[in-house]
Amino acid sequence: MPQEWKPKADPIAKRTPGIPGPSACHEPTGPVGTLRRSGPGYGLTREGRYDRATRPATPYTPELRGPTVSRTLVIRGTRMGTFHRIALATLVGAAGMTPACGAKSNGETPADGGAAVGDSAADSGGPSCRALGDTCCADGTCAGPLTCVKGSCGCAQSSDCPGGGTCTAGRCLITLASGRNSPNSIAVDATSVYWVELGGTVMKVPVGGGAAITLASGQNFPWAIAVDGASVYWTNQGDSTVMKIPLAGGTPTRLASGPAALGIAVNATSVCWNASSAAMQVPIGGGTPVTIGPAGTGRYIAVDAANAYWTGEDGMVRQAPVLGGAVTTLASGQTDPLAIAVDATSVYFANAGPDGLLKVPLGGGVVTTLASEPAYYGLAVDATSLYWTSTSGVMKIGLDGGSPTQLSSTASALGAQGLVVDGTSVYWAGGGTPGVVMRLTPK
Repeated sequence: MPQEWKPKADPIAKRTPGIPGPSACHEPTGPVGTLRRSGPGYGLTREGRYDRATRPATPYTPELRGPTVSRTLVIRGTRMGTFHRIALATLVGAAGMTPACGAKSNGETPADGGAAVGDSAADSGGPSCRALGDTCCADGTCAGPLTCVKGSCGCAQSSDCPGGGTCTAGRCLITLASGRNSPNSIAVDATSVYWVELGGTVMKVPVGGGAAITLASGQNFPWAIAVDGASVYWTNQGDSTVMKIPLAGGTPTRLASGPAALGIAVNATSVCWNASSAAMQVPIGGGTPVTIGPAGTGRYIAVDAANAYWTGEDGMVRQAPVLGGAVTTLASGQTDPLAIAVDATSVYFANAGPDGLLKVPLGGGVVTTLASEPAYYGLAVDATSLYWTSTSGVMKIGLDGGSPTQLSSTASALGAQGLVVDGTSVYWAGGGTPGVVMRLTPK
């Protein structure tokens, strides 16, 4: 007669499937057996722990068969009225299994025994203290070998970093591409990092590392790049063109040509760029380019759903509706304003002069200095911080200012040309020729 074992009551059983609850990420408190896999291991970690974060909503009733010392655990469950055998594992020892912090939410365990890189958000729908760059567990810990670094899961040693990366102060520095020909502007989406090289190519590489892929070649001094859910866009400074190509590659399409094209940005309807004489836009699908506003010898440009924001050599920072309307001067008398970024409340811009990094409210208002260090071409913003490149390396500061944090001072970070962030990492391109594309996790 099989001995029956039932899992403990689950205090987070009513949570949304796939989203870890507040108690879902901690180490087991009961005895744990050793798993020798003989099935897909759905809902089990390599150590034989039962993982709440991966089980279906209907609890399983496992059966323990065989001798007391060496038992075979068969877990069965029903979902939507269908009977499934979902896991078969051989356990040595007791079957007291509780949630494990290190189990991936697809039921498999990473090769490092719990620490995955950049996959838990995709698997579980949000940070769950399991992967490099995730938010730490509620108790201030992280899965497997990872350690909590200022609220994010970081590395304890270089072996925790993928792709031969190095661990410094809890952050993994990973080379995504090397030996490149003057990489410049950079963009990122959920799967890939994209950049242009002044030598004439448009490139991409998986965010987790891998082979670099050429999307377009023979371009005339490509300068800036942007990406949306379907295409990659860039400006060619050499022949003053605005180009587009599908994410997977193909034949480049010319969207516009005219005065020297520099910075580029894209929203749901339009591709916007900063030319030498004006800020411009064209519909994503192509059409007639339209002037947004005067550029004052334009530099860089950012957009949100409704407006474009741009810097000019005339020391001005401007704002105007993407589809046309009144131009607002956000700041004037600036010292060589360059990179620009925007969030829901403010516009951030970088001066090459001593007043460095500044912000101004959307629509105009008081200009506030966040950092006095000169800033350059790379500037990015997330929900809590601002990131930029300078002669000191890759830097970070809170949105309201404070003491800057130096994230990297490696040779590639000093004066890097392009910088971008996603939910876990900061990426930059630079180093001249040969140049590199780098990733630092957590940011």
